[in-house]
Amino acid sequence: MIILTAEANRKNPMAHILVAPACFKGSLPALKAGTIITEFLVQQGLSSQLTPITDGGDDTLAILSWCDSEFQNITATVNGPLPEQSVEASYLVHMRNRLIVIEAAQAHGMNRLPQKEKAPMEATSYGVGELILLAQNMTQMTPNKKWTLLVTLGGSASTDAGVGALQALGCRFYNKNHNPIQFKLNASALVHIHQLIPPSSPFPENLDVVIVSDVNTSLLGPMGCVPIFAPQKGASEADMEYLERELSRIAEVFHRDLEEDFSLLPGSGAAGGLAFGLCHIPGSQLLPGSQLLCDFLGIPEQIEKSSLIITTEGKLDPQSLSGKATGYLIESAKDKPVFIFCGQQEPGLILPDNVRVFPLVNDQFNLNEALYEPESALNHALSLALPQIKHVLDTATINNL
Repeated sequence: MIILTAEANRKNPMAHILVAPACFKGSLPALKAGTIITEFLVQQGLSSQLTPITDGGDDTLAILSWCDSEFQNITATVNGPLPEQSVEASYLVHMRNRLIVIEAAQAHGMNRLPQKEKAPMEATSYGVGELILLAQNMTQMTPNKKWTLLVTLGGSASTDAGVGALQALGCRFYNKNHNPIQFKLNASALVHIHQLIPPSSPFPENLDVVIVSDVNTSLLGPMGCVPIFAPQKGASEADMEYLERELSRIAEVFHRDLEEDFSLLPGSGAAGGLAFGLCHIPGSQLLPGSQLLCDFLGIPEQIEKSSLIITTEGKLDPQSLSGKATGYLIESAKDKPVFIFCGQQEPGLILPDNVRVFPLVNDQFNLNEALYEPESALNHALSLALPQIKHVLDTATINNL
């Protein structure tokens, strides 16, 4: 069990407004968005509690560090998203609670690709496995004490079912001629995998691995990781046909050789199937990041004390409501008003009656302007929402009399 108390939970317990932003991917980090909102509210004479949220996607390490100063940030050189690329990756260690947090995107994230050019077939999760190895080594300094490792999965560039990460962890993969595969595995190499053997060294018994998924997507199927996420990673139609075929075959290889089948498990498709691969680590758990991390940050308790919840989201679409922190926030709010400031809202998206949406793309800002001037666009959207913010607070005050 992870027992932590985020310092941010205690900063302003009497606030009527909870500001719980998620990041605007590629535009505004959650902390920056939250600062803009809280400063706007201060200018209006309104108090608020700022606690940025994450589901294991972008900003996870930054948000956890901001909320608890006992986290130590450690950097290491590991393999990047491309097989011959090295990157400096960060991870967090909380010594008192014996907790290590790895953000997989630090090694194989889209933002780590050179010139951010998408490489759906070349990208590998190998560097994530190297980060897990570093965590293993750290826990062996205190072999009689239990440690927890969180591996958060959002923002990945690869769709390799985690074979790259497992290879780095010591899994041996063989081709159809029963020869060991020596090169680093990625999506394009899936076709060569015909057998796997687990690592010769057992996984440390004092390390519990929690795989933190930011989506409910399974590895395979019509709502699997390929049709849902591969296009975002630059996959062509031909790439997607190959990936679906080979991931299905790889799942059969895993089932035959390891006698386990996680291919249809909700969340197993996270990070291009990295979750699927890591589920084969002995004793590991796959958990939804939205609830795990938002609960750690104290979001349910803060919602209970608040009259209004303000959050942010890049694009508000069905994915926002399926395993994402924004969806969990809406669910936890129950009937309390939730104001969402998003880049865009997908047309026809059905939301609960207590949710109001304020897109940054509006009559004043087009899409490019909102992307390149997000601070101005957010401030403008806040000014449009101000009368409704005041109305909600006035109503809450009257009801509390």
